[in-house]
Order: sequence, then C-alpha cells, then structure tokens
Amino acid sequence: MTRMSYFLLLGIMFTGCTINEPVLPKWDTSWQVHLKGDVIKISELLESNSSVSDSLDEATGEQTYFINISDTSEPRQVSPQDLSTKTADQSFVNKLGVFEVAQPQPKVSQGSTFSEIFADYNPQVGTPFPVIEPRVLTPDPRETTFDEFKQLEIESATISVVFHNDLILGIDSGMKIILKDLTRLNEPDSGLIDTIKFTAPIPPNTFLESNTISLAGKTISNQLQLTYRIPLSGTDSVIILTEDDLNSNFFTEVIMSPVKVNRALAKIPGQSIIRVNTAPVDTDDHSIRIAEIDQGRISLLVKNEMNISSDIEIELPNFTDSNGATLIASKFVGAQSSETLNINLAGYALQNENQNGAYVENIVYNVKVETQESLDHVWLSADDQVSVSMQMDTLFFKSMTGNIAPMEIAFDPVENKNLFQLENFTGSFKLPNLALTFNFHNELDFDIAMDMKVTGYHRDPVTKLITDSVSVNMNENLDRSNTSENLYTVVLNKQSSTPSIVDLVAIMPTEIIVTGKALIAGEGSIRTSDKVWIDYTIDSPFTIEIDEPLIYLNETETIGDKDLSAEKRNKISENFTEVSLKILSQNAMPIGTDFVFYMSTDSTNLFTDVITDSSEKIILASQIIAASTNEEGFVDKKQAGEHVFKLNKKQIAIFEQSPLYYGVKVSIGATAKAIRFRPSDQLSFETVLDFDVIMGPDSF
Repeated sequence: MTRMSYFLLLGIMFTGCTINEPVLPKWDTSWQVHLKGDVIKISELLESNSSVSDSLDEATGEQTYFINISDTSEPRQVSPQDLSTKTADQSFVNKLGVFEVAQPQPKVSQGSTFSEIFADYNPQVGTPFPVIEPRVLTPDPRETTFDEFKQLEIESATISVVFHNDLILGIDSGMKIILKDLTRLNEPDSGLIDTIKFTAPIPPNTFLESNTISLAGKTISNQLQLTYRIPLSGTDSVIILTEDDLNSNFFTEVIMSPVKVNRALAKIPGQSIIRVNTAPVDTDDHSIRIAEIDQGRISLLVKNEMNISSDIEIELPNFTDSNGATLIASKFVGAQSSETLNINLAGYALQNENQNGAYVENIVYNVKVETQESLDHVWLSADDQVSVSMQMDTLFFKSMTGNIAPMEIAFDPVENKNLFQLENFTGSFKLPNLALTFNFHNELDFDIAMDMKVTGYHRDPVTKLITDSVSVNMNENLDRSNTSENLYTVVLNKQSSTPSIVDLVAIMPTEIIVTGKALIAGEGSIRTSDKVWIDYTIDSPFTIEIDEPLIYLNETETIGDKDLSAEKRNKISENFTEVSLKILSQNAMPIGTDFVFYMSTDSTNLFTDVITDSSEKIILASQIIAASTNEEGFVDKKQAGEHVFKLNKKQIAIFEQSPLYYGVKVSIGATAKAIRFRPSDQLSFETVLDFDVIMGPDSF
C-alpha cells in the first residue's frame, strides 16, 4: 500500500463514521555508525627507517626486507708529535792541546881560530910553535838565535851540540858547554838551561855530538848563550905553523829535536784537531734504528778562539742523504772569530753512527780543525780552542723503524643516527640472523691491539631522552701490514658475546655510536702517512623473533554530536534494544594478533585496561588469525575475520554521553619461530557500531 492510499483510507473512515483517534504502531529498525578503521602496512612502518630496505631475496625469489647499517671512521694517523725527537742543546769545547811548532833548523855558532886562541904567542906563518902543556880554554860566550820561534813553553823536546874541532890540536874528554837563555841572564838562575857535556876526546879535524839534554817543562826564548870550557890537549913537539894552521878553528852546531809545546810565540805550521763529541738522543722511550726526517734543522755555532785561521769540518755520521752519504758541514773560520752553520735536515735519514742497524743512542759530532800555517810569529796555547755549540730543532719523522713504546691512536666516535623509527609501536623483537661485520684497515707495519665498543641508544621520540642502551665490546689483535693495506675482518653474531649485537639491535636503537682506540708497540716500521681506520656493517634479512609483545596503538578518535545527535543520546536507553560492535579484519601478515577495542568518556585513560564503571568505559578484545603462509614463511592467502561484540544495557548507557573517545590496540605476542615480511604484508580492520532500534511515532 502506498503512502497516498493509506491517507485516502483514513479520510474515508473519518468522514463515514465515528471512530477513536488512531494510534500508530511501533516497529523495529537498525542503523550503523562506521567508526574509523586503520591499515597497518609493513611498508609504511619501515619506510622511515633508512636502515631497512626491500630487495629481492635470491634464495626464495621473493621481494622482502633486509636490514643494513654501515658507516666508516675517519682514517687515523700517528700524530707527528709521536714520531719526533728532541736533542738537548749541547756545547763542545775542542782544545788545541799540546802542539808542534816548526822544527828549528840547526844553528851554527862560530868559535875561535888558532891565532885567536894563542894570540899571546903571536903566531906567524913559518914560525915554530913550542911544546905546550894541556890547558883549559874559556873563550868568550857565544850566542845563537833561532828564527822559527821567539818563546816556547816546552812539553817535549831535546837539545844537543855538535862540536867541530878543526884545530891542529886535540881536545880531551870532559868538555862542557853551559847553555843559557840570553833573555834571562838577570834572573836568579842567570838564565841557566843546562850544561852540555862531551864524554869523549875530539881529535883534530873531527867532530863529536854532546849528550842530549831534555827541555821538557822548560821555558826558553830563541836567544841562547853558549859558554865553553874546552880541555885542550898539549903538544909534544915544535910545530912549524902554516897559513892553514893559523886559520884552523872550532865551531858548534846547536840542534833541537821536533818541539811539542804548551804555549809558544812562534811560526805555527798547520795543526790538526780531531775530536769526537756525542749528545744523547731523547726519543720518548722509542728506540730508533732508522728514521726519515720530514722536518728539522740543526744550527752549529763555531767559535775559533785561536790566533790562527782554521778550516773546520763537522761530520755527523748519524745523518745520511738519499745516496747514503754522511752529512758533512765545513766552514772557514778566521782567527778569533765565529761562524754559524744552519743545516736543513729534511730528507736525511737518522740512524746509528755506525750505520749497522743498531739503535740510535747518541748524535755523534766528529770535529776536524785544520789550522792554516802562520808565516809570522803568533801566540798559541794548548788551551786555545775551537768550540761548537749545537742547537737542534725537534726532528719530525716521515717514517721510523725501531722499537716503539706503547702509542695510542684514538678514533673519533662514529655516529649513525635516526635508525629505527617504528612509530606507535612498543615492545621488542630480535633479528636472530643479524651479524656485525667489522673491517679493520691497517697500513702500519706493527701488530695492533684494537679496543672497540659499539653502543646502541634508544631515545624516546618525544622527550629525546635515552631510555635504553646496550654496548658490545670487542678486543682484537691485528697482524701487522705486509701490503699497502692489510684488511682484518671480524664478524660478530648472537653467539659472539654477551650482550650480543642481536641484543643491541633488539632495543631498536635510534642511534649507534662506535668508539675505540688502537694501541701499537714493539718492533716495526711506521710512516706518518700510514693510516688505521674501521668500517662496519650490520646486516641481516628482516627476519624477526618477537620476545616482548609488539604493541601498536592507533590514534585516538572521537564520536561527537555529528555522529550521534543530542536528541538521540537522550533516548538511547529506552529506544535501543541492542547495540553491537563489529570488527571486520583482513590479515595479510604471517602472524596473528590480539585486537582490543577501547571506548571511554575520558581520553586520558583510554588505553588503560582498568574499568571502574562500564557505563563510562568499554574494553572489547578478540584475536585475529594469521594469514596462510608458504614453505618459505611468506603470506600466500589473506585471512578475513568478523568479530561481533554485543553490549549490555550498562555498556549501552555510555552512548548517552558526549563526546566519546575510541581507539584500537593491536598486540603481537612472542613468536615460536622467526617471521619474514614482504612489502605487501598488512593488517586492515574496520569497526562498525550496529544499533537495533524500537521506533514509535513519538520516538524521533
């Protein structure tokens, strides 16, 4: 019957007879309120995680997820200060010491002729000379002067006299010559040097050398006086004198040996001063066999404190150039003057002075001074000196071979941030197949002890405070490099340590920081260009084991007046016969979930599990079954579900209030086996409120 027919019938009845006022009957009806659902997509949960990406699993042919976190440290090198040495400033005094003067040439001192000796006889050619008795002649003192020196303080020398007897008369044994320094005749000892003796006779026309007198410790001038005491033999017959007889005479030669002196005013021949000086090396407990110098200088101040000019050569056998030649510095330094030699040591090798591979203990300075010959008389003393003052910069090495004291190389922290970002999720899971691969790169020719720590931090996404952390320590010994780059790899998995890398990632770290240091020591070679660095990779299929329930909370939603008007709310209790909540789910994930629906008049306690008044809060729970999976554990068929909850009268009373808040908590419990995901995996649900209503004419 149409609505129009219904009203016509009423009109006929109304006009044709008298009837009671009509009453419309009540009827049942239903209507629905669709609440906001949600779709939990694996792809969306992981899309903000740069450490997780999807790619083809070649073993299964499926598109699945893999976790990959990697980073590299900055290469670390040995500090230049660790490869350096500083030698304390040194000053070496090289004294001349006892030296030789030019050897004096023999000096002849003329004596007396026969005519002079026997002048009282008035000897003439052709006259007889009578028989005479032996007698002692004491002629006037004779003088002799040496040209080579003016004054000597003698360390060692000898003097002797050769007496030439060209007289016609012989000389008996025992002749003496008193030797004096002519410049000291007025001194208390009258300048006496010594007495020279002849211990044998000297026949006519022969010569004899006296005994040798030591001049050691004596100071003499070049002017000597000889006073003779000549025991002349007598004659046994008359001699008719000839011209030659009258001119016959005697003379002497004064002979000095080579002279070594402590001090002299003399003509000085070239002298040689050779000295070896050493300075200890401070290498901070390193023992150097050989090192290539990168930078450093040595300054040598040479002072010539002698009155003669000198050629000075300083050999440093610890330093050799690229051809193996020893470093030699030379300089002409004038008398009583100084010169500075600045030597750039860059490029030189520092090694033991014997260049035999032994450790360097000292810096050796071989100083050789060659004085120039003086043509004039100059003062020179054994205490005169050539001094060398050495100042050496800190030497920085490019490379060094030897024994290194323990040296620490610290790595800058390697920070990898913004890693796991699973919004709206709590709980934890593990990646059992996770592995941490550490690559240690060592270019040093040393064994290295590595002390590393990998720490994962989980920060609260709102407060940014650290809420959890796990550290994995690792100590590894790296073999020395025998190539340009020695690679040493360490793989850590869940069995490697406690806690393990699996435990670290289980807290879903938002950042991972790697810290550590390398310790080198012992025998080996090192260059400042040699580097040590690390890189690491954390990788695994995104195959998880859930050990603490993963809980997903969707956003809080509201039922307001636009969903249920105030008039409807006022009559809910008397007009609604039944209210039910229906959850429609489509599960395309390889795991089941616990599904809990919350509705409350108070948004602050919506997701708590405490109900004090069911007219103010409703909690409805159900389970969503896992989707069907294939042999590899991937979903091959979705699982649909319908979950219906009927509300009792007290629960229905909640709808009389406004606004109402609702939300859903999805919980995934601990799993017995590992689970793998594909990008298409998801869980969707829709929530519907069904209202059964008794409708009457006056209901609405």
